[in-house]
Amino acid sequence: MEEGSNPSGVDAEAYRVVFNSLKKEPAYKLSPDFASRVAARAHAPAKTFDWDKFFLIGGMVLFLAVLVYAIAVTQFTFSAGVFRFFESYSTLFVFGTVFIVALHLLEKKLLGHISTGNNR
Repeated sequence: MEEGSNPSGVDAEAYRVVFNSLKKEPAYKLSPDFASRVAARAHAPAKTFDWDKFFLIGGMVLFLAVLVYAIAVTQFTFSAGVFRFFESYSTLFVFGTVFIVALHLLEKKLLGHISTGNNR
């Protein structure tokens, strides 16, 4: 239409209406202080206190304080004695680990494109 061709159809009529409207000068004028009024309304929002971060950090600090208190009061000593139970089941532990890794790899191979949304 801009080049002078005269297409026909519903879309061509819609373009004609749009181009004719764009050629007309708007009937209203903006006030001289319009830009400054818009800029005054578009100021940056005030920073608010982030309660989520406060409770997250506060909870972690409180957890560490209680952990240190519990260790100090109970005279806790680090020991791996509880894991000696697994010494007689070393073959079962290795089999379980290999089995879980194999299942994970099999699932990733067969169903990975479904769960991640990637199309192969």
